[in-house]
Amino acid sequence: MATSDRFVGKVAVITGGTTGIGRAIATRFVKDGGKIVIGARHDDLFEEIVKDLGAENCWCQICDVTNRAQVDALVQAAYDHFGGFDVMFGNAGINLFKDFINVTEEEHARIVHNNYFGCFNSTQAAARAFVAHGTKGAIVNTASINVRCACPNSTPYAASKGAIAAMTQGVAVELAEYGIRANCFCPGSTDTPMVTEVPRQRFPNYTAPKLMIPRMAKPEEQAEIFKEIKNYVPKPKKVKPNKVTVKQAEKAASNTIDENYDVPQKFLELYYRLHNAESLMRKSWEVTFDLNPKLLTHPEQVKVLRFALKPHLEFLKTLDEVLAESSGESSKTA
Repeated sequence: MATSDRFVGKVAVITGGTTGIGRAIATRFVKDGGKIVIGARHDDLFEEIVKDLGAENCWCQICDVTNRAQVDALVQAAYDHFGGFDVMFGNAGINLFKDFINVTEEEHARIVHNNYFGCFNSTQAAARAFVAHGTKGAIVNTASINVRCACPNSTPYAASKGAIAAMTQGVAVELAEYGIRANCFCPGSTDTPMVTEVPRQRFPNYTAPKLMIPRMAKPEEQAEIFKEIKNYVPKPKKVKPNKVTVKQAEKAASNTIDENYDVPQKFLELYYRLHNAESLMRKSWEVTFDLNPKLLTHPEQVKVLRFALKPHLEFLKTLDEVLAESSGESSKTA
């Protein structure tokens, strides 16, 4: 079935993979040469999916993401059937479609429990498995455009997706030292059963919301997100254990999926010195100015201040020289 070799040798686990965006991603992944393990609450579509994707490429099993034992079992299935996995795609989610004033605490809790805590379960299960097996894998979670763009009758859903986005950013920074990448993407209005069919069950006269664009996106178009995953593994080279470079942290937290690059060790050392110096300076000068409110107005005290800042100015001069040297420019003094 494969039409390219982009993901040959790669295995992905996906929750909520029988319909909509999840199924489109599963199909795309297999077409690009990968293997897929699909988890879903119901098994009514399993036979059809296995027939479409091929039993040698796909394994399906029941998985309620709110049940941690079932999520762990889904992860284990990847090891049992394909020898491990490289990607966890946390896609399972539900919506309510109800005006906020009439949403009950139980309904709100159900949405948050299914969407956020379900994603927490799949993310943590994957992270633990990756670390335990030394796999430098990737975690991709589905958030929503509702994180940044309000939509009526979906406030609990938006809140749960906002929590997913925040969690994923934190996870990305924490797992960077293991070479594990975590990202989420925020699809806009997409023609899936949750958006078009489920609302009609509650509102017979429901019509899809009017958009400023000509049509909703198709699940297959959202699945193109995988085209941007060039490397599943960030490559933090020359980094001491338990330390994350600025670039790695920013990249991990920004939801971008482009390639990492090496950072010269000498610059890293200078950065850590600068970071520590800045922290110490801030604390010491806060105390100094509290005790001496007229410090910057007294001529003699200004001299003392200049003398105190001299080591830090020398450090900045050193940093500037290193940057100039690395870029091939002549040294500049601060």
